[in-house]
Order: sequence, then structure tokens, then C-alpha cells
Amino acid sequence: MELPTEEEYEGMGIKDKKKSFTEFAKETVTSDALYDIYIPLIEGTREGESIPLSLKENFFEYVNYEKFEEKNKQIRATKDFKKADGHFGSALNKYGEFLKKIERRYWAFRHKPGTAATQEACDMYIEHAIKYNCALMQYEYGLKEDGFQNTSSVTLNWKCAKELKKGDYLFLRGDDKVHAVGKIIKPRKKEGIILNMEEIINKKEHGEYRSDKSLVHIIHFNDSPVFYEDFSDGPKKWGQRVDVDSWKCHNKNGIYAKQLELYKKPNDYAVLREFKKEAARKLIEELKGGLVSKETQLLKEPKNFEKPRNLIFYGPPGTGKTYNTINKAIEVIQEKEELNLDLEDKSKEGRKKIKEKFEELLNKQIIFATFHQSMSYEDFVEGIKPKNVNGNVIYEIEDGIFKKICKSAQDNPNNNYVLIIDEINRGNVSQIFGELITLIEEDKRLGNKEELKVILPYSKTEFGVPSNLYIIGTMNTADRSVEALDTALRRRFSFIEMMPEPDKLPNKEIILGINLAVLLTTINARIKMLSDREHQIGHSYFWDIKDWNELKQVFKDKIIPLLQEYFFGDYGKIGLVLGKEFVKIAEKQSVTLKDKDFPDYEIDDFKDKKIYELEDFSKFDEKEFIELVKSIL
Repeated sequence: MELPTEEEYEGMGIKDKKKSFTEFAKETVTSDALYDIYIPLIEGTREGESIPLSLKENFFEYVNYEKFEEKNKQIRATKDFKKADGHFGSALNKYGEFLKKIERRYWAFRHKPGTAATQEACDMYIEHAIKYNCALMQYEYGLKEDGFQNTSSVTLNWKCAKELKKGDYLFLRGDDKVHAVGKIIKPRKKEGIILNMEEIINKKEHGEYRSDKSLVHIIHFNDSPVFYEDFSDGPKKWGQRVDVDSWKCHNKNGIYAKQLELYKKPNDYAVLREFKKEAARKLIEELKGGLVSKETQLLKEPKNFEKPRNLIFYGPPGTGKTYNTINKAIEVIQEKEELNLDLEDKSKEGRKKIKEKFEELLNKQIIFATFHQSMSYEDFVEGIKPKNVNGNVIYEIEDGIFKKICKSAQDNPNNNYVLIIDEINRGNVSQIFGELITLIEEDKRLGNKEELKVILPYSKTEFGVPSNLYIIGTMNTADRSVEALDTALRRRFSFIEMMPEPDKLPNKEIILGINLAVLLTTINARIKMLSDREHQIGHSYFWDIKDWNELKQVFKDKIIPLLQEYFFGDYGKIGLVLGKEFVKIAEKQSVTLKDKDFPDYEIDDFKDKKIYELEDFSKFDEKEFIELVKSIL
């Protein structure tokens, strides 16, 4: 029986809804005589049955399972329910079962090889899934070398996967981000032997099935669109496979989706987890929102494709966040106005034109602001500010930067406006946005289906956020990670990660044979080992270096200060990154500690302590400094 989807069911007339439910009841009830009483009972129209008037309503208006269940519980708590026909409760349960069956569900499929896996390994599995339009649930949970089946792992994953059904949405997730979404389909049956899972699990030896090594072995999971397959050319030999029509909105950088509040069971750490519906739909919009990987052409965007209105570029220092913010702002303005700028032009002349246009639009259609610890709601939205009038201090309500640009955007609906918020993670977002944090959501904007307006506390005027205003933020992950961001902010913004890309460096070997890309890669690999990937050094610090003296200034003014900040002045760790030529052991000096005044300390602990200090390389000539840099590699 082909049931309608939730969306299809919602669009049906009452007659068709009754028909679809009747067919479902016929196939699922145990008694042949029972199904034909369900609809009359739900409608309260069955003759000779006692259905109190208070319970008579059109239950076919309920197309969402959760809302119907709320109503079901309310009905069962009434006195009238006890007076109703005995089959009435059964009829309601059957309709709830039907709604649950047709409900489209959204799943997060964690595509990670294991807890100790590298990001490269994770990326390999995701690429494999993209290539085959499928997802592998687990790896090597199949026939072992000795021919035995790992039954516990197979059964555990089957219990998770049997909830999947055709038409559900499946998100391809790495460690903490989703990278694509696809609609689940019936498995693509490849040439080979299809085996029953229960039969294969109950057997210990499988030589009879392994006689022809060239065959692809698939185990069909009953009641679930999942197969168990031997991927001979995949990253791992065995995998439970879920097929999708195609992976849409493939995003190589990914959208952060680790927050527990996104999932129906926050404490469920299974490979397969269910998203809350609204959270999933928002993620789909974010994946659609202009973040499609250029390397992958699996997706043709829908005609109503729109860029996200709230976007944050995040990453370590020097990874091009400001550079891309300028480009994105011009791109947004250019959607409605012909600026005749080629944003793909990477030449100096092309970049100069883009920056000139940005400066021209600044403080007009583009507003630039920086969040900091003392930024307040009164600065951002509106507040009462003192004003000197003829020597007298008066207090007036003054609009903040956000309210001003919202007004401009509302007054000029044919143009796009951009608010750039630099260092968005350094401000107290809840304090700065206040009640307006909800209004910036795309569907809550003015003119949209769920538009919201609020009364501002100072001016007592009605306020909403127009749809032609885009908010672009930047955040430095060396200051604070995405995980530490305000939850309300994370839910309402799309995120684009900006990581070091050494291969983008022009003229990589101009400094007397030193490959700057290799140099940066080496430094960052050591930083990741000693700290984490959020505290790397961006490629922009090595951009456009022309000679050894410029390279020396970069180390002196940028690299060394960043490492001092990352390692909190622990020069020993800086030495582990740059080597003994940059960090040396200081000469011992005769130091007398006031140990008699502080007897709690063991002076012997400090006597043999090594003190490290930075080499003063500012006095080095060209040859000496080049040798110093080469020693890092």
C-alpha cells in the first residue's frame, strides 16, 4: 500500500483522507469486521453508538501526529470519554498510528569511522557516500576473516534503522556538521545474492554464500530501506547502506549541527538520530543558502533559491573572513542592482574595484559594526541618550545602528541592505539583540508568512525586521569556539567555516627556495597537536610576501605574538612548534627566593626549572634568517 506523505495528506479533501485512512485500516487491523467502524466512530456518526456531543469533531483536520496525540490525551482525560462507545478509543489510536506512519521524519546520519578518526578519514567516508548516493551506517560489521557474523553490532544498528522509511529525509553528517540532505528511497538492488538478515544472523559460517568472491552480498532488512552490502571498492569492506535519491545541497564546509536541542532524544548518541522537524527544515534552508561546494555539481538549486539572510564566517585568525565578508556584502547588493563587478576576479585590479565599491556603499547600504563587551541594546537598537541643548542636558530616545538600517531597508524595498558585525562572538548577544533575536529569523521577517512585530521598550513603537536586510558576522575561533556561542544565535545563523588554505598562496617558493605553503602546513600541524584546529595560523599572513625582510616582519609581528597568545606565554610549546633556533634555554642566574616567608612551597621544585626565551632574530641578516626559517621544516 502506497501511503500519502504528510504534505500530500494535508492537501487532500476530506473524502480522500477518509479513503486513505480506510485502506490503511483494512491492511492493519486484525479483525475483518473492525476497520469499517473506525471512520464513523471518529466522525461520531455511527448509528446506535453512544458518542457524546462534546467529542464530535472533524479529526481529519489533524494531519500532524504530535498535535493529534495532544488532542487524544485531552479527550481521554474527560468524563465524556468514559461514556463513549468502547471502540471509540481504539479508533482514535488507529488514526494516530496512521498519522505517524505517513509523517515525514528527519534523520541525522553520523558518518564518522570511529572516535579516534581523523578529519581526513571522516571526509573520505563522506565523499564515498556522495559518490554512491547512499550512506554507510557502520563499517566492517559483517563477515569477519574467520567467516563469523558480528551479530550484536548488526542487530543494534538494525534497531535504529528499522525506523527509516521511504520519503524520509536523511542528513549526511560528519563529526559535528551536516554536509548534505537526501530523500530516502527503496534500496538499489545490485547484481548478486539478496539474503534474509534473520537467516544470515542465525548462521555462524557462511562459506556457502562466499563461494563466488565477485558477487556483491546484500542483506535485506525487513520493514526498512536498509541493505547490508560488501563495498569492494569502498573505504571499508562492509557497510549497512541506506540509499537516497541524490544528495542535495552538498556543502563541503558543512553546517554545525551538534547542538543537543536539535534532536528529539538529546541523550541518544546512536549513529542514526532523529531531528526535530523545525530544526531539520531550518538546516535544509541553511544548506540551500548559497553554501554549495563548487567541487560538487550534484545539485541543481531550486528556482526559488535564496541566500541565507543571517550568516557568520568563522575560523582562526588570518583565514580570509573579512575578505569574504566584503565579497558577500557586494554579492547581496548586486542581486538587485547592476554593479558590473566580477566577484570571481582575483587580480589586484579586480580586488581594487570591489573594495572601492564597498567603500562607496559603506554607511549607506552597508553598515559596519564591531561587537565588544560594553556594547548594549541601547547602542544597537534604541536607548535614551543625553543631549546638550543650549547648555541644558536633555534626554532623548535615539535609534541604534540596527534600527537605523532596518528603517532604511524598509523605506527602500527595491534595494538590499547589509549589516556587517565584526567579532560577533565578543558581545553579549542576548543583551544586545534583546527580544529582536527572534525577529531576525527569515520566516519572522516582515512580509513573510510568520512575520512578527514587537513594541520597542523605549519608543513604544511597533518594529519588525525587513526581508531585504542581510546580517553578516565574523568570529575568531581562537577567541571562542562555535560551541560556546549563545544558543539562540547559533540557531538563527548559517555558518561558513574558514580554515587555513596554504595551497591558495601565490608564489609559494619565492623566498630563496622556502615553500610557504609547506611552511604554514608544518606549523599548523604542530599547533593542532599541541592545542586544537581552532588555534591555527591563517594563510593570509603569508599572502603576497615579496622578500625575506617581509617574511621576517610577519614572524615578528604576527606569528610569534599569536603563538604567545595560543600557548599563554609557554615558550617551551612555542619551541615545539618552531624549533630550538627560535626558542632557547635562558642562561641560569643566581636567584634567591623568599622561602622563609612562604614555607608552603618546596624550593627544590624551582631550582632545576628550565626557563625558555625567544631568540632575538631582528638582528639577523638575510642568510641567517633564511636558515632560521628552514630549520622549522
